[in-house]
Amino acid sequence: MKDGDIRCIAHVINLTVQAALKTLKTDLAVDVQASWFQQGHANFLKTFEPKVDVINVLAKLRRHIYIFRNHRALRDALQKQAVAHGLKEQQLSLDMPVRWNSTCHMLELVINLWVPITELCASQELDSSMKDIARTAED
Repeated sequence: MKDGDIRCIAHVINLTVQAALKTLKTDLAVDVQASWFQQGHANFLKTFEPKVDVINVLAKLRRHIYIFRNHRALRDALQKQAVAHGLKEQQLSLDMPVRWNSTCHMLELVINLWVPITELCASQELDSSMKDIARTAED
C-alpha cells in the first residue's frame, strides 16, 4: 500500500472480523471437517474438541446449518416447522471468510429459526444422531 492510498471500509471491516474470528480459532478452515454429514453420524468428530464456548456454539451452529442445507427431508421439515410458528421461509446460510457480515447474517438467521431448529433436533426421527447436536443450556 502506498502513502496516501485509502482502503475500502468494507475491506477493513472484513479484515477486522476475520482477525477476530481467527483469534477465536473458529474460522471455517478449522471446523470444516466437523461439518461433514453422514446419515446417523451428526455428532461432532472426536478429533474436533473446541476449547472455548464461543467456538463450540459457532461450530454447533455451522453443523446444524450444513446438515439442514444438505439433507432435503430435514430442510423441508425445518421450513414446515418455521411456517407452523408463523415465521416466513428462510434458507439457512453458512458464513464465508470473504464476506465480513456473513457470520452476523448466519447468526441472525439461526436466532430467527431457533425454536423450529431446536424442536426439530429434539424430536428428530429421520436421523436420531441429530439429538447429539441439539442446543444445551450453555448455548
